[in-house]
Amino acid sequence: ELLPPVGPDDTYCLVPPTTRVVPPLPHEYVELMENYISAAAEGRVVVSFGTEERCIKTKGLSKARIKNIYVSLRWLGQGISALGLLPEGKAFDQSILTSPVLLYDVVDACATGRLGPICDTSTRRAQCNIAVSFLRWVDPSISSVDFEDLFRSVSLKNTSDVETEDKIRKRKACLSFIRDEKHQRRFFDMPGFFFDTAKPLIANFDELARPDGNGVSKEQNRALEIAIMAALTAINTRFPARLNTLNKIKIGGKYPHVLFPTEGKHDGCALLDIPGDIVKNGRYATGVPLMNGIRIKPREILKWYIDDVHPLVLKYKHKHAALRRPELLFTGLHDETIRRYWRNYTVIAGLDLTPHMCRHFTASLLLASGVAIEDIAELLCISVQVAEKTYAFVARNAVIQNVMEAQANIYRNLGV
Repeated sequence: ELLPPVGPDDTYCLVPPTTRVVPPLPHEYVELMENYISAAAEGRVVVSFGTEERCIKTKGLSKARIKNIYVSLRWLGQGISALGLLPEGKAFDQSILTSPVLLYDVVDACATGRLGPICDTSTRRAQCNIAVSFLRWVDPSISSVDFEDLFRSVSLKNTSDVETEDKIRKRKACLSFIRDEKHQRRFFDMPGFFFDTAKPLIANFDELARPDGNGVSKEQNRALEIAIMAALTAINTRFPARLNTLNKIKIGGKYPHVLFPTEGKHDGCALLDIPGDIVKNGRYATGVPLMNGIRIKPREILKWYIDDVHPLVLKYKHKHAALRRPELLFTGLHDETIRRYWRNYTVIAGLDLTPHMCRHFTASLLLASGVAIEDIAELLCISVQVAEKTYAFVARNAVIQNVMEAQANIYRNLGV
């Protein structure tokens, strides 16, 4: 009733929202960027020895790090373009990159939304750090420039101490976990739950086939997925590696990553030899024993999986033969496929958590149990600084509880 009536000849003109078009980067800039990334990937670094320079070779960077560099340098290029320094139709002037003040302006353009949706400050800070390295590679004279003042700006302020919604959710989940023994028992019992469920299904795998014998049945698929979960949780609840690392574990080849020693201290356990090239930050872990519990025996689960399940997964869980990786524990299944299995079946086991939360639960419980943060950092293959920032809330929680108990002793002694 508050709107004017619409006549028969009246029409509405729907104007589509404006679409932000990112102009293409000049090929000279792209070539410069690719040369830098190539040098970083191969580990070629130019260093000064007195008055002379030499090119030395280092280990190089991981694929994930290279991808981050690529994204950051495109961010820098788009920032330069937004500032009007890369006009279309004109040759790229490399001297633009030799001005240290350029980065200040690009950061401002990003923070004010001129480069599209505004990213969080931690992302912008990481991109800016990579851009600094790139500019110094382009013009070594910039090495003497101190960008410390730039990183003090609000646009780049480190917000690692500020709790985001995701951090709040993880903190609450971890504190709930370390206070609930029932939750802990269900978590560490996951391998047994999946093993007990999957073992009879795999033993009768042929009986679960379709009556017509064409393809794999839903029951067979379910049996294989639960068996994969048994092997996955047998490792992840004992040695909480990242899913990307777990999915690259080898059981074949010259240097397998899963070992079953028949003598020595850990002759009843499975051992993991995790090389640095399959870990996010390159930290290796050698001779890691997957310790047995009263009921859960990771060695038994993994040997059963490798002997009985692995051939079936290779045969039935890959639509294309080219995707099969017989040397891998999980046969080359995509990370997202494994995550889907995890989401579907952990709920059945009475838990609601992601594969990555295994790391947070294990670390939180160990820290609350008095294990040194340095040792937890080694277990997670991360630095002590990252471990302290990530799990500081557990230590703070313990400190506050101890203080409250000390205070309670005071007023109890006073008879209050």
